[in-house]
This record gives sequence, structure tokens and C-alpha cells, in this order.
Amino acid sequence: AEENVASLEYNLPPAKLAEELKRLSQPMKQMQELIPAKLKLVKIKDESVERFGLLTNKVALIRRELEAWKTGYKIMREADALEGYMEGITKIRGTKAITPKQEVALSRLLSAEIERDQLMKALLMPGLDKAWKRFTENRMLKVSPSKLMPSEETLLSKLLANLHINGMKMGKVRNITYENLRPSKGPWRSVYVYPFEDSERNSQNNGELSWANLYDSAKHPAKLRKDYHGFSFTVMDFEYITEYGSELPTSLPESKLLNRLKLSELGEGKLVSLGGVLDEIHSDTGASPVFKKYIIEILMNVIAVRPGEWDTYWLTNPSLRGYRDRLGEIDCCKNSGDWMVPDMQKKVAPKHWAEKTKAPPAKPSKLENFLMLHQKTSLEESVRLAHRIVREPYDAGFTLVGFVELDHAGDEQLRLSTPTTKRLWGWDRDGKPGRLFDWDTEKKRHKGAGNAMPFGPVYEFSGDAAAIKASLLTGNKTGHANEVVEAWFPPLYQ
Repeated sequence: AEENVASLEYNLPPAKLAEELKRLSQPMKQMQELIPAKLKLVKIKDESVERFGLLTNKVALIRRELEAWKTGYKIMREADALEGYMEGITKIRGTKAITPKQEVALSRLLSAEIERDQLMKALLMPGLDKAWKRFTENRMLKVSPSKLMPSEETLLSKLLANLHINGMKMGKVRNITYENLRPSKGPWRSVYVYPFEDSERNSQNNGELSWANLYDSAKHPAKLRKDYHGFSFTVMDFEYITEYGSELPTSLPESKLLNRLKLSELGEGKLVSLGGVLDEIHSDTGASPVFKKYIIEILMNVIAVRPGEWDTYWLTNPSLRGYRDRLGEIDCCKNSGDWMVPDMQKKVAPKHWAEKTKAPPAKPSKLENFLMLHQKTSLEESVRLAHRIVREPYDAGFTLVGFVELDHAGDEQLRLSTPTTKRLWGWDRDGKPGRLFDWDTEKKRHKGAGNAMPFGPVYEFSGDAAAIKASLLTGNKTGHANEVVEAWFPPLYQ
């Protein structure tokens, strides 16, 4: 018995170890019966009794190690969550009933970053750690921050408090000349009328405009210049250009566009989609492309302060991420009011200028082509689609269905606690999450698709990735062809 126990190895295959212990139990029982009862009572120890005690202790120790291994293995097989599975892994690793190769594999597994969240991130938002953290903290689509930072407010004030946009009105003037005391009135020409400061309001007398600051683009076509004009109505006539069917002075198309964007609501803590704002800018037909470039540049700078706080953060696909880069290649429109200067408009937006002045048609500029390109697509809808591509499978979740076993003989095999024919996901030998097994329809079993980590847990996607993808493509409202949108789908869908 001593020789058999001495030669018994802990790390035999569990079934073999159990068989050996069972074989040893019979002579152990016989020896137990040979020890006189009185000898046990008086606790007299002779050499045989002492040797027998050591023998039984060692067998008991081997049996405990085996039972601990069986308990850990049972926990692994029955676990329906990673926490339970890793509890079983820790238990079997703490026993002596494992081989050196198993010990190495278990150590590697426990040192790797094995978390269900990491697997989902790798399959749904690979490489976007900060974005994933924000998403998991709040799975609702975040449109805009609840409160603006001072730097963001300062940038937006370039638009919201800009005298060249807000309060600027359209008027018309004509010169009056005299010959032999007879007045001769020239043709009307459009002018831009600056808003009055509070200290200037006395310039209006009984509703009559006695003087104003104007930009006369016909007089200064190359540069924005603010001129003071007094209207004695003996040398110059002035009238506001009014809105159709109204007596109210008409605003600039640029002012009307800015008002529609509702950017002022950001300061009130209201939600404003910058994807939707950019769509509105692209689709507008009245405002100058020069103005659009100016306002988009400011919005891009606002986004850059805290990119993750705006819905545009979901525009991570390369075809959308290049938006700002393509815009930056168009070097113009840096100064406020450039959109009123004729020479600037002729140079930067010739097509728009020709249409506005009813001149012969002109070819669109690089800026105009950029804006026309984005008229056909929707950034706001792209944001919503990108969010749904992640949100819908995340809500469906992943289920632990088994693990990759490394047995005592050194062989690896897939152990499923729940039968499934779905793709299986987990970690490879380098600790990277990914696809591990595909279903072989001919052989009716799973086949390896990746170099699975021994003892690594294995998951199945609880939803139907193909059905989700088909539904999203059917409801595609981005303006992009489905062939383009296909590239936006993360590894889970591939």
C-alpha cells in the first residue's frame, strides 16, 4: 500500500486518479480492521500504526485535492456568468490535481483581462475606449452637453452676438443729384444696415431713419467697410427692404439660417443635435456658402473642446471622420462678414453669386461642391444609425455557453454547457477578444475560427446579428448607399 500510494501522482486524469484511490481503499480498510481496538483507545503507537497513520493521511490528502478539483470543474461546467466560471477556475488552480501545462494555461487566463464588457467592446466599438465608457454609463444617445463650458460659450458668441448676422437688415439707397435745382434720382442699390447700439437709438425720429451705419457693397466690392450715412432726403434716399407681405425690414438669409439652427438653446441647457445643425446648414439654399463655411468652422471648434459630449462623436467611420479634414482643405472665409463682400463671393462661391445676381451660370467651387455633396446625406441620421448599430446588439447581450478545456492529456476541446449552433466568441491565446468557433453545417459541430485560449470562457450572441443588420439597412435614412453603410458595422456583424 505504501509503495502504491508513493507512486500515485496528483495530476493523473481525474477519472484515473479516482480509480486508483478506489483500488487502494480495500487494503486500507483491511489494515484498519487489523489494528486492535484497545491499541486505538490507549493511543499506543508502534511503528506499524504510525506508518499506517501517515499512509491514510496521504490518501485523504489526495482525495481532498481530487474532490476540490471536481468541485471547481463542476462550477465551471454549470456557470451561467463569468464570475461563477472564474470562481471555478480559481478553485481548480488552487489544487495539486493539475498538470504543469494546465498550471501555465490557468495562470495565463487569470492574468489576462477577461471581462464580458471587454469582449462586447471589442465586438461593438473596437479601439474606442472612452466612447465605450460613455456609452455603457448611459446607453441613450447623448446629443449635447447639459451645460456649456466657458470656452464653448465664447466660441458660440462669435455667432450669437455677431453684428454681421444678428440685427443686420437689408436696405436700399439711391443718390440724389441736382441740375438747375432739379433733383435727379439714381438707381436703387442694395445695402446692408448695421443694427443700432442702445446709445444710437435716438437716430430714429418719429419712425424716420435720420442716419445709419451701412455697408455699401457696390461702393466697396473688395472689402467690408462700415460707413456712416446721414439721410437728409435731399442728397440720398433710403428705404428698408421689407419682408414679402410685411412692413418689417428683411433680415439677411444668413440671419434666418442662424435663427433656424437654435444654437442659443444650448446656453439654456436644451438638447441640440449638432449633426442636425450641420444638416440644416448643408440643405439651406439662401445663405452664402461663405457664411456656411464660417459657421461650420466655429461649430467644429466647439465640438473639439469636448468631442464626446456631442452626437457627432458617433461619426467615427472613416467616410464621415474625413468631414473636417475635407473642410480644412478649403482655405477661406476666416473673417466675419466675408459673406457680404462681392469679390469674396465671386471667388469662393461663384455659382451661388451668379444665381443671386442673375448673372450667367458659373461652375461650382470646391466649397460649393463640398456643401452640395453633403446635401445628399444626413449627419444626424448617420449618428442615429451608428448608435443603433451598437445599442441594439448591446441590449440583446451575450451568454456564457461553455469554455475551451485543456485536459490532463494536453488536448484541447470545446465544452458546451448549453448546446448551440451559433458563432462562438471569446479570447485567443494572446488575450485578444474575437471570434473563436463557427458552426460546420455538414459535420454538425463547431470548427475553430481562431486560436482559442485554453480554459477561456466562450460566449454566444443572444440576438441575431444578421437580422439586426438587415433591419438597420432596410431603414437606412442616411442618404448613403447600403454598400457604404456596410463598412460601418463592427466585428460582431462581419
